[in-house]
Amino acid sequence: MGYSDGKIRELCRKYMDMGFRAFKLKVGRDISSDVKRCELVRKEIGYENTLMIDANQIWDVNEAIEWVKKLAHFKPLFIEEPTSPDDVLGHAAIARALRPLGIGVATGEMCCNRVLFKQFLQAGAMQYCQIDSARIGGVNEILSVYLMAKKFNVPVIPHAGGVGLCEMVQHLQMWEYTSLCKSQKMIEFVDQQHDQFVHPARVIDAKYTAPTDPGYSTELTAEAIENYEYPSGRENIISSGSDGDIHIWKGVEDDDPVTGCAGEFISCLGFYDDRIFVGTELNVVQILTHRDFDRDGTQFRFTAPATALKITDKYIAAGSEDTTIKVTIRENSEEIDLSGHSGPILALDLSPEGFLASSSGDGSLRIWKLDDQSVVKKIEGFPLVKTVSLAEGYATPSFFPKFGKYLAYPKDKEIVVLESTNWTQKHILKNDKISGKYSVCMFSPCGKFICAGSTTGEISVWDFNTLESLKGPTKGDNSDMITSIDWCSSSGDQIVFADKAGQIACITLKNSEGKRLAEVTEDRENFLEEEAFGESDAESDGSEDEDNENCISLRRLKKATMGKLPEIDEEVKSIDIPREPQIKLSPLQGSFQPGATPDHLEHRYMAWNGVGIVKANRTDAENSIEVEFHDVTVHHAIHMNNFLGHSLAALSERVLALSGCSPCKVVGIALGAGSREWSVSLPGCEEALALTASDKLVAVATDERLLRIFTTLGTQREVVSIPGAPVALASHSSRIIVIHHTTSTALDADQHLNAMLIDALGLQLRSRDIRLPLSPKSRLTWIGFTDSGSPASFDSAGMLRIFHRSSNLWYPVCDFAQHSNGASDTFYIVEVSEEKQLVRAVLCRGTSYPLTSPRPIVMEIPMQMPMCEIEAEKSAWEDALVRQAIFNVDNREKLMRETAIKLFALACRNEMEARASDLIEMIGCPQLVPLAAKYANKLGRIHLAEKLGQMLPQIEEIVSIHLKQYIF
Repeated sequence: MGYSDGKIRELCRKYMDMGFRAFKLKVGRDISSDVKRCELVRKEIGYENTLMIDANQIWDVNEAIEWVKKLAHFKPLFIEEPTSPDDVLGHAAIARALRPLGIGVATGEMCCNRVLFKQFLQAGAMQYCQIDSARIGGVNEILSVYLMAKKFNVPVIPHAGGVGLCEMVQHLQMWEYTSLCKSQKMIEFVDQQHDQFVHPARVIDAKYTAPTDPGYSTELTAEAIENYEYPSGRENIISSGSDGDIHIWKGVEDDDPVTGCAGEFISCLGFYDDRIFVGTELNVVQILTHRDFDRDGTQFRFTAPATALKITDKYIAAGSEDTTIKVTIRENSEEIDLSGHSGPILALDLSPEGFLASSSGDGSLRIWKLDDQSVVKKIEGFPLVKTVSLAEGYATPSFFPKFGKYLAYPKDKEIVVLESTNWTQKHILKNDKISGKYSVCMFSPCGKFICAGSTTGEISVWDFNTLESLKGPTKGDNSDMITSIDWCSSSGDQIVFADKAGQIACITLKNSEGKRLAEVTEDRENFLEEEAFGESDAESDGSEDEDNENCISLRRLKKATMGKLPEIDEEVKSIDIPREPQIKLSPLQGSFQPGATPDHLEHRYMAWNGVGIVKANRTDAENSIEVEFHDVTVHHAIHMNNFLGHSLAALSERVLALSGCSPCKVVGIALGAGSREWSVSLPGCEEALALTASDKLVAVATDERLLRIFTTLGTQREVVSIPGAPVALASHSSRIIVIHHTTSTALDADQHLNAMLIDALGLQLRSRDIRLPLSPKSRLTWIGFTDSGSPASFDSAGMLRIFHRSSNLWYPVCDFAQHSNGASDTFYIVEVSEEKQLVRAVLCRGTSYPLTSPRPIVMEIPMQMPMCEIEAEKSAWEDALVRQAIFNVDNREKLMRETAIKLFALACRNEMEARASDLIEMIGCPQLVPLAAKYANKLGRIHLAEKLGQMLPQIEEIVSIHLKQYIF
């Protein structure tokens, strides 16, 4: 699979010329493709040679029978692994159905003992026995299978598609030929990895030659052990991501990594001395054993997630979103704290000479001397960022290996190299073909090369001796930012990297003759040959890897983003493929509950608003929900067991609403005298995504894109379709706001959200569609209503907005970035008071959510629109006047008159009578005109006072007209 028609013909002819007369094809993905490829192979090898097909367990029994019948006219010898490998009776049924067609069933490579083979043989479920010498427990067990197969007259064709299997099975087949049956034997052959063995299998004229050395031919070379020893081999690759899983890949061709779970998410990763170090959701750097992924202690504790980690034989260092860096000296376990950054730590590196380089979201890169914790060099001019997840580049520093003589770091479209003796600039490395800015860089272990990844998914490599960029194509295959890059070969010619979309891939540096640079280091005519994890080679288009979540094909990504690639003539060494400007696609924001903290936490807030707090406790000893009310004179606290596993909660003065995923119910507890509980089960497999409650309504948004409305006492009301994927709900009195997506993908990290504002008037609903504004590349983090019933929103950039129904406009009323000291500080909205022009919120220092214990303090932050020159007295009064004019503020008329008079007086004092007159005319308040005229007379502005007197009748007439229009 994955080969072009030309490639299939080429391979068939190649191996026919080498003497091979039996060929095996993968099938099972698409019947038309299978027919086409079988036809191609048969045309090349003829019907006098043997064809076999392998489905790799992809079908059920009936599907296998029907599929193979459609391929029967190509005369395959057998179908290998047509269904689940332990379904003995299923294989028997397939064998009976295919017997009239002359097609046998081959299986057994997944069987681990002789008992399973006995059942397959007795049931007539296999016509070809495929032992796997690495899966069965030893030679003695394997020989018993050979003897049973001989009794049932079933030929043995061992599985030999893995590393070292060819070396082992050659001995077994030769033993069978000399001891059991002297008929012609067939042994599978895959031409890969034989160079890793001291005594590799040798095939001449398509025939295995008898080994001349004693043993099982499984002795690995010293170099192979050094490179691939688990888990400390140089060729092992350890990866992790936001899903909390760790994968250990045994080299770049491993398609079945060892996997373990470290938590809900992993924010950074390191490995040293048979231990894995991970930053987890608990704001700690956890140590895990490499075999079982068991916890083996805690290295560091922070107040926010650890975001950068570096480990050497002398030091362990980690940085956090709380802006701090912690370093442990391995020799004496002494811990050093480094503080000075004012933004999240993005990346770290350690020098053998006792220096640490750190890049931060505060726009700086610092070099620390660990002996005295001093900063020896500070480099500024990098982008500012509040949280690592929003970073558009990490400025990852990299020290030269061995002695740390140089330090390299990316800045814009350059890699800057400093000399560590005086920290002055030594070199600048560039690649003119790069389109994005560099994000990460890394020296090779040998120090001969340096590689870098960009924000647009491009890879550059330089020869550090000549400072020349390696020739040939240097672009990666996707447009996502490279987040991590490293050298996965001790020889310094293989690079592994990951991007922001979670994809992992590897490239191998080769010279123009196709030799790895490890073999020909003096040849500078190099190019990058792409290579993916798994069995496909560089010429495959990667389609074989599409359904394997652990296998990422770079060529498949290129095909997806650039379309079909042209065939490249062998004489052409490189080709420039024009690429249209690409729009970066980002995942859609998932649904969330306003006022809630993440569901994976043991102790979390399910809701926190102006009425009270709903808290969930989910531990081994307790699974409960606690409800506290701010006004204990109205409601008493509630404590209940969470038997149904509720994960969503909404609280109002009249009802506590609860819901969850399984079983999916909406439960309401009416508050007050005669409290009663009601529940409604959602139909089918429908799941609740968002929940809201007011003093009149309860509403739930489901994964079927339905909005289900209930009264606070459980009466079902309308069911409304939501035009897009629901994100969040909020309600106030008889009003509901539904936030949903308007697109299937987020373009350039911008979420495109829409709001349905629904009014429930008796049994009638009225709806208005509103576009929801967000700051660039931000996400919605809270939605709700003010105490006056106006919709309000808050995004991850820290901007609070209020919707004014009359004007149909959103107004930014508070920029929380002006109220935080650290770049990683965030605010957690509790309540918005339009009447008092205040926002009640919790300041979360270095994290995104408040702690449940100790209970954080709620701050009151005054609203202030982002006016120009807001520090000036005039701008502050203008801000106050605009907010008083727009919003439902307490003592609105009185405050407006006072603020207007202050602005009027300021204009008069500054000799700006025209501005003063224009201000009074703009406000258009008849009660304000006499006050302004009186003040003008007091200042001796007679002409201004007369002008205001002439203005009064016009203002009164306009007000009268507006009043009549409002009444009628």
